[in-house]
Amino acid sequence: MAEGGYGGHEYDFVNESLDPKYYCLVCRNVLREPMLTDCCGQHYCKSCLQQCNRSSYTRRCPHCRRENYQSILDQSMQRDINQLKIYCVNRSSKNCWWRDELSKLPRHLNTCPQRENMESLEKYPSGCGKLIKMGEIEAHRETYPLEEVTCNLQGPNENNEVVTCGQGVLRLELPIHEKICPFRTFECKFCKKASTYVSITGQAHTDVKQPKKPPERGHYAECPDYPLSCKNKCRSGEIRRADMEQHLGECPLETIQCEHWEEGCNEMVRRKDMGGHMKAFKKQHQEYVRFAYLHKKKDMKI
Repeated sequence: MAEGGYGGHEYDFVNESLDPKYYCLVCRNVLREPMLTDCCGQHYCKSCLQQCNRSSYTRRCPHCRRENYQSILDQSMQRDINQLKIYCVNRSSKNCWWRDELSKLPRHLNTCPQRENMESLEKYPSGCGKLIKMGEIEAHRETYPLEEVTCNLQGPNENNEVVTCGQGVLRLELPIHEKICPFRTFECKFCKKASTYVSITGQAHTDVKQPKKPPERGHYAECPDYPLSCKNKCRSGEIRRADMEQHLGECPLETIQCEHWEEGCNEMVRRKDMGGHMKAFKKQHQEYVRFAYLHKKKDMKI
């Protein structure tokens, strides 16, 4: 493996059935600079961990997803991998039949007569350091798991403007990112309207688990089926936003004007107490009605 590359070793190993412990869980190649995590005890290439941490929202273990884990270089694993035997990278195309321990490959490549027919990806920002046939680098990059790609999911944001996510992530992490991307397709849990996550929830950060009753932001602030509680704290339970006006027109705890407000009664009482108010203020209401009648009669004479 060329120095400065990314990911694990992709060489042809003499033993085609290597122990699974030698493989990185991220790039699925044989470990290069094997790092051992303290959370789940898994091994990863040093560069794979660095790339995952650089592109993720939080520093999480790629396997168990624990945050703020620690890792160390496993020297014992490194020695074992260096002793694994491999074929020359030019074996298939140029019939170089050299084979020896992986650690001896750099020395061999300095003398291999076919090296000038190969090109290394290490010169590219996301290169893996593997020697590739001339003209085949771009094809290799299209499937390379540690290549940085851009998320192309798009849709309305919290301001209802259509935009594209555009976040750069590793190719191997793109499926994970698309599941939590703010611009992924998301359905309102009440009226079933489909839009983007950020448009429906009104928040750019993503929650894996939505609360039973999300905050009134984004679409939820105007959803006709969003459940509301009566402002009077009556016992009606949750009410659809679209039905709230009708409910308040019938709610027994809603404060309303006295039926004789036009005659002059300025009392505000709860709907359920209107009967008691009318009974208690019967004489006053009669006076209000009488004065209103006299005033109207006087105006008619004028």
